[in-house]
Amino acid sequence: MKMLNAIKLMTHLLTRFTLGGKSTRSNRLALIAAGLAICGHALAQTPLEFYDSSIAADALLPVPLTPVATLTTPVVLTGTSGSAFDFGATSGEVTMEFILKGDPAFSTSSFLAVGTNNPKSRLMYEVWPSTLQLGFTEGGVADYLFTPGVASPTNDTHLAFVWNSTNLVMKVYVNGTLAGTASGVDAAFAMPTGWGWLGASDQGGSDGMRGTIYRVTVYGEMLSEQAIRRHSSAFGASVGPALAAYDTVITNDAASGLTPIAELTSSLVLNGSGGASFDFGAGGADGTMEFILEGDPSPTSDGSAFLAMGQVTTSSLRYNAWDNTGQLGFTQNHVADYLFSPGVPSPSLPTHITYAWNSATLTMKMYVNGVLAGTTTGVNSAFVMPSGLGLLGDDGGGAELMLGTIYRVTAYDSVLTDAAILRHGKAFGDLLSPPTILSFTVTPAAITAGQSATLSWTTKDALKVLVNGIDRTGITNLTVSPQISTRYTLTAQNALGATSSTIALQVNPNLSAYDAAIAADAAGGLAPLARLTNAVQTDGTGVPFNFGTNSGDATMEIILEGEPNPGTGTSIATDYDEATGLWRNSLRYSQWPTPGQIGFSLRGVNDYTFTPLVPSPNWPTHLTFVWDATAFVVKVYVNGSLAGENSAADPGCGLPTGQGTIGGDGMLGSIFRITSYSGKVPETKILSHSKAFLGAARPALNAYDNAIENSSAGGLNPAARLFAPVILTGAGGVNFFFGENSGDATMEFILEGDPTASVSAFLAVGATNTDSRLTYQAWPSTGQLGFTEGGVADYVLTPGVPSPTNATHITFAWSATTTTMKVYVNGILAGTRTGVSPLFALPSDVGVLGDSIPSGEPMVGTIHRVTAYDGLLPESAIVSHGMAFAGQPPAIALSTKDGVATIALSQGIPGAHYRVEYRNSLGAADNWQLLQDIPALVGTTAGVPDPTPIANHTSRLYHAVLVR
Repeated sequence: MKMLNAIKLMTHLLTRFTLGGKSTRSNRLALIAAGLAICGHALAQTPLEFYDSSIAADALLPVPLTPVATLTTPVVLTGTSGSAFDFGATSGEVTMEFILKGDPAFSTSSFLAVGTNNPKSRLMYEVWPSTLQLGFTEGGVADYLFTPGVASPTNDTHLAFVWNSTNLVMKVYVNGTLAGTASGVDAAFAMPTGWGWLGASDQGGSDGMRGTIYRVTVYGEMLSEQAIRRHSSAFGASVGPALAAYDTVITNDAASGLTPIAELTSSLVLNGSGGASFDFGAGGADGTMEFILEGDPSPTSDGSAFLAMGQVTTSSLRYNAWDNTGQLGFTQNHVADYLFSPGVPSPSLPTHITYAWNSATLTMKMYVNGVLAGTTTGVNSAFVMPSGLGLLGDDGGGAELMLGTIYRVTAYDSVLTDAAILRHGKAFGDLLSPPTILSFTVTPAAITAGQSATLSWTTKDALKVLVNGIDRTGITNLTVSPQISTRYTLTAQNALGATSSTIALQVNPNLSAYDAAIAADAAGGLAPLARLTNAVQTDGTGVPFNFGTNSGDATMEIILEGEPNPGTGTSIATDYDEATGLWRNSLRYSQWPTPGQIGFSLRGVNDYTFTPLVPSPNWPTHLTFVWDATAFVVKVYVNGSLAGENSAADPGCGLPTGQGTIGGDGMLGSIFRITSYSGKVPETKILSHSKAFLGAARPALNAYDNAIENSSAGGLNPAARLFAPVILTGAGGVNFFFGENSGDATMEFILEGDPTASVSAFLAVGATNTDSRLTYQAWPSTGQLGFTEGGVADYVLTPGVPSPTNATHITFAWSATTTTMKVYVNGILAGTRTGVSPLFALPSDVGVLGDSIPSGEPMVGTIHRVTAYDGLLPESAIVSHGMAFAGQPPAIALSTKDGVATIALSQGIPGAHYRVEYRNSLGAADNWQLLQDIPALVGTTAGVPDPTPIANHTSRLYHAVLVR
């Protein structure tokens, strides 16, 4: 074994082998730094020492990862004071690793790291108020949690905070696995730098943490996920219990006579700079070799990564078999590189694998966590299992290096029975396996709006379960009642990673009145060329459909909904030339290159949008495209009203005709109806069809639209309208034309949202005056509606007007003369603000709904309608518009008799759709569930008995909901 003059690093490995039935010890030192081969005396090391060695080894890489600051002596925090610490000189992108444990229940808020140069930017062990979650804060601006939430660790845990100062994104890794992300962070935030404090905001212990911080390692850059996982694996918090269980079963088997010939009993971290010497024992003709390992099988220039090679260097086991297969295998030089059948992927998470070699049958078997996963037969007779002094993770020449961690090696000079291999694999795998989703279903798969469905799931090895990002750990089913078709994503997590599964619940609007209107008109002579009469849920691949044959003028009505934030260039309907197989005319759900806007295309000629822009509808919406072949004009009507037109279409354009597809080019959503006509259908018929649809599907919005149209007939003409709902997910706003206004102005919204999603969220801003903005959630975290004049003031109302979480009619009435803003809720004056800066003005011309310009404070929720006026509306008009939507609010009363509760609903709207719902508590984990659905109220009252006896529960809450 060669010796070097300078030994920069020693990481000790403990090996045990047996000669002549007697157990002895032989110690080998790891080859960690590039080119180092070290001999010496081995010492048992703690997980913290292995972590320190991993950090030191990375500093010796050809491209070194050198910390700017480290804490190597544990700090015990009592919650009464902080511990001074120099975080080093950093700016911009930073990674900060911690090994710690604590008690998040000790206080309502506790700091983890604070730099005195920028004391407002702080990492938090427990975010205020008593969230029991990790996070960070920019004082006076926001307290940031992660999505999904990351619990404050109470046991020894490796954490890594990774700050991307360019994208303003913070990620946190728990035991090497990405656990949560926070985006849209305030640009003033920066990671702690220079002198500061651990575990409190200052020496006095303000917001003090109770716990122990064992290590802090600070880097002036964003570490790769591989480096973070390598450091975490060296510490081994996630695998500790499983390794202990494995060691116990190996020891017990040895006591019963199943004695290994060699063992690696402590972790070997391979950072890509070299492998480690290891004595595999004397070996024999047959052999079994068990490993517990994880690694990075990403393609490399070497094309292969060695796992184990003994003194016979022509035979080797491979972590990544040649040529970048990403699979386990083995090699006989100059003969063959062997894979298994079926293929066995190279494990990237801690996994127990077993190579079992039968020299008589020339067969190698591979077991994963004790279960046979693959077999190779017909192996060259020259192959032998590794024996004697050799290498782990290296080819002997410093190439084809494995990157990862080998936690254990156990070698036998015989073929173990399947039962023994399973016993060993289960000892480890039963305690530490990646989570799996065994089932995820929705019953029924389709409902009518207002009905409920049940999500059910079964998982294995999951420590945390989320449904659409909300923690549902501890339950296996959930009742849901979405108003629109919804995709649900189940995510199962544990320390080794996460897995997800997505299902869709189709929500069908009431289309009976629309179908009846089309049938009646057909009987009267307005017969469609083609109809889609069943709902199609689109997955983006396209569904065949024949649009009928038309030439010249044409009309096509479509009732659809789509996923939020549609991608660029998704299509609703496309026809194609059957001779060439190429599409010709396409109606676009999201137009290229103007995503989120309705449009149309002529292949090879142009992609068209409308003036004004027409947002892609996310809720069930009636769209009508009308093609004038003489004037070369395409008009689009949304819920019966003209929303936009394009008068510069190519003469070769037309609506889809003949054979084609619907829901292609990546469109996700539902197409409920298509009705295709030859010729231009009169506007009166388009409106009557739309009213038939909306009157049944969303009666409250239909009533509002009617009120706006009645006011318009009386001379109150809107400057701009949003005719169909748009969903805002917090990823950005939607382009919108607000019309022209100057001076006094009124803007009505019907909206709902989540004010807890951010500290501030914009509702509407015009591009011509980006400093004047309406806010859904006024800064900072007020939970109130408001408005702002950038650089001057953030205004809320007196009294405060809560940000609506259910669909609500909101009116902003701006008097430029008196510099006064009034806000009405469902037609009733709710708040006023006087003395506003004269610079303020309501949004005008083009702009954005649901975000700022530039993007930065997006809203989460749905804007169902916008109606803008150039002038102050009379209060009588505001009242009539608000009440048209809100209707008469239902009232409920509770009576009990014979141990049963009955809910009496009164003041209802005849024929309206109501849901009476219950819950057992106001806890966050408890949800409203359906007690009785009333599709059409008879009269104005109803009695709904609760079949569950009062004696069966300690509390019960009820409410009645008008389904809009």
